[in-house]
Amino acid sequence: MSGALLAAVLPALPANASMDAAAGGVQGANISHAAAPASAAMHRDPRRVDVFVNKQYPLKPQNYVPSTKAVSGSSVRLQTEAASAYNKMAKAAAADGVQIKAVSGYRSYARQVELFNYYTKLYGKEYASRISAVPGTSEHQTGLAMDVGNYSGACALEECFEDTAVGRWVAKHAQKYGFILRYPKGQEKVTGYAYEPWHFRYVGTSLANSYKASGAKTLEHYYGVAAAQKQYRYAQYTGAVYDQASTSGAKKVGTIRKYTKVEYRKWDAKNRRDQVKLNGRWVWTSATNCTMPASEYRYAQKTAAVYDRADKATAKQVGTLHRGAKVKFATWNSKNRRDEIWYNGRWVWSGNTNRTKPAAEYRYAQKTGATYDRASKSGGQRVGTITCGERVVYSQWNAKNRRDEVWHNGRWVWTPVTNRSKPRC
Repeated sequence: MSGALLAAVLPALPANASMDAAAGGVQGANISHAAAPASAAMHRDPRRVDVFVNKQYPLKPQNYVPSTKAVSGSSVRLQTEAASAYNKMAKAAAADGVQIKAVSGYRSYARQVELFNYYTKLYGKEYASRISAVPGTSEHQTGLAMDVGNYSGACALEECFEDTAVGRWVAKHAQKYGFILRYPKGQEKVTGYAYEPWHFRYVGTSLANSYKASGAKTLEHYYGVAAAQKQYRYAQYTGAVYDQASTSGAKKVGTIRKYTKVEYRKWDAKNRRDQVKLNGRWVWTSATNCTMPASEYRYAQKTAAVYDRADKATAKQVGTLHRGAKVKFATWNSKNRRDEIWYNGRWVWSGNTNRTKPAAEYRYAQKTGATYDRASKSGGQRVGTITCGERVVYSQWNAKNRRDEVWHNGRWVWTPVTNRSKPRC
């Protein structure tokens, strides 16, 4: 995998030339050959030129290190045979008036860790895995995969590369030199990666010719392991889902809550809606995207009830939210003036949350006394003792039983001995 998109703006990292000495790998192995007719058993030995590597078939050993050499006129490194094949291909292209630039080749396991973590930090793990390989599953680590580009930098690591002179030339001729386009257009569900017209994998001329003759769409198809990989999207906000993509005539058939992860099928560019699977059916929505949205939070402004729904007429109380509690926020219902929040393992509704954190209130034990598990004097059990002068966070006052709810010894308890004033004990 290329590690695409932002490679040019990454912070400086160790050069490829220094990575061959990484510890723990298989160093200096010779490449062995095998002509691979369609449907032949795939090979997993990383020393072979036809080794098969993808997300489901990681390298073994995971930190494999091949012997590499720099391709002519570049610091990019490949296994010796692949480098020689590339040099021949670049020379043939030059004879046709096309100048190919070697952009990226061998990457060590450690380098792939850095790249993947970088993209994960930027975009989230789900989207990062579409543009960069999980460490140990990258073809670049074999020293047999490379990214190519234009010396002008035009369309570098972008889909428009396919329409440049270099892009057109390598797409037509790479197979003659043992390279195949590894991540074709429209095959993301099979390869697990977005279309990369710049990423070529060296497999040797025998396999490259056999692959082309087979008509296989991908190397996964060639080896009979082309099961589609599921893709997912995340709701960026709580929004409607519809029975069709068209914005005219579509019927609302439900609601998708912010943060919800759903299986993705396709994107309708005209209506700007994704088709996703929600509650067992395929629906359309404009609320989803590749990345998990940043979490939003609200704070309880006072201790109050939370409900199972927004509607005040039919809602049932399902708990109590204490003043100052921080909770994950999904959406605001303006009609009923309630927030939907995540509390005690479920989504509930509250009319007492807001963005700002309220200032903490405190009470002081006026004397040493008991604490109880509830406000009611009948049925309540004593759960501890609060010492005169202790300062505790205050939640609410129960006028009927004349007890404060306070935070004491890691739990909310009730006591009749606290007050605002600091006592002389």
